[in-house]
Amino acid sequence: MTWHIYILVALISVLGAFSVQRYVAFRNAAAKFRSSVLTALLGIYPPTERWKEDVSTSLVATLPAVKSACVEFHPNVSRFKRKAFAKACAEYEEHCRQKDPFTFLLAHALDPATFPENPQTIFCRHVELLLSFAHDA
Repeated sequence: MTWHIYILVALISVLGAFSVQRYVAFRNAAAKFRSSVLTALLGIYPPTERWKEDVSTSLVATLPAVKSACVEFHPNVSRFKRKAFAKACAEYEEHCRQKDPFTFLLAHALDPATFPENPQTIFCRHVELLLSFAHDA
């Protein structure tokens, strides 16, 4: 009967070690993901006066770095959240590829009722959503 206990203890130890290893790998990947995204968005996020210049060129320029970070981090996202992560990456890309975000920014300034949400706010929401996946344990 004691051999059952030994097998159970060994199994629990192996599962515990695997969980710790996976947690450490996630934490390392999450730190690298956050760092890559924030480095790519330096000067754009959080929004600064640069938004009033040619922001569309800057947004499109961030796409390769952010997309690369997303692809690298994707295997570390929880299996249950991978669809949501892929959707967040696609929405970020779609937002950055808009024809001219500055036009929407101007339209929002002129008539907030017609364009209730500022493009800066939408951009920040997309970035925060992406970064939120790196905070989940």
